[in-house]
Amino acid sequence: MISFKIFFEQNVNNETVALLPGGFKPPTKGHFEALEDLLQSANKGIVFIGKESRDGITQDQAYQIWSIYSRYRWR
Repeated sequence: MISFKIFFEQNVNNETVALLPGGFKPPTKGHFEALEDLLQSANKGIVFIGKESRDGITQDQAYQIWSIYSRYRWR
């Protein structure tokens, strides 16, 4: 049996993931720029969108906007 430290060192892939949680109702230019900034020091990013509607904007609509944003500049 190996220790967790040895297991981790053998299986680390040096990939970093930026996490950006929020409501994003709607996602704005500022949200986009915040993710862009996080991605300067990460290999990929994950955006967590709140599930409650706000100001008539649903989670699905916010996701659709992030999908449009993802076409620009991200790796």
